[in-house]
Amino acid sequence: MRNCLLILVFGFLISELAVSQTQALPTIDAAKLPHEIRRLADFEFPGWRIESTAQLDINRDKRLDALLTLSELSSKQQASAATTKANHKLLVVLLKTPAGAYRRVAVAQKLLRCAACFGVVSGAEGGVAEIKPYKKGFFVEETWGSREIMTTRFFFSYHARSKRVRLVAEEIECFDRLTGAGRRIRRNLLAGVELTEAYHYAEKPHRLIKKPLSEKKIGKVTRYIEDVDYQDYEALIER
Repeated sequence: MRNCLLILVFGFLISELAVSQTQALPTIDAAKLPHEIRRLADFEFPGWRIESTAQLDINRDKRLDALLTLSELSSKQQASAATTKANHKLLVVLLKTPAGAYRRVAVAQKLLRCAACFGVVSGAEGGVAEIKPYKKGFFVEETWGSREIMTTRFFFSYHARSKRVRLVAEEIECFDRLTGAGRRIRRNLLAGVELTEAYHYAEKPHRLIKKPLSEKKIGKVTRYIEDVDYQDYEALIER
């Protein structure tokens, strides 16, 4: 569980070292994406296709907003609109206006991993991110790895004052499938509190044994959905 210990020590803070050891993801000029559309079916961007759509109330105004997962197309794929498991992905956040249109408020270019980037745990079909609502917004969950499994859950809410989608909390779990040992860290970025729970599997009496929950203060951090890079967490798992 050396990697889990690394996670505990560094507290999953974004480090320049992790960034330098990962491959730079392709980026686009987000300003060229449609700023406002009347219907979700009208959203188009050359070289990309809508892979999936999630509709939920992000800013709690009782209107269904939209999160579009876009998948990049290679030059050969653009003719058929087909994708492969290695295609780069974007998450576009659209708020529904009182007039019924959809207005773009965020483009997350580093949040989602490609289908082939989930490791052995995803199987031959590759993996996908799960996007689900919670009481203050939505969260994005991804699980990847082989013997050591990493799960990340990023919790986002719409910040009306800045008009941006803010990361408010994150939950990261590292689990060794061979030894049954693991750690789960929950970080509230707005309150500046980190909770850590360690556990291991005991053959007798065949159950998980949890250690006492530890709590520590961390600096309050302001981060937005555009700042989250899955590669910063991927670097903590040994291939």
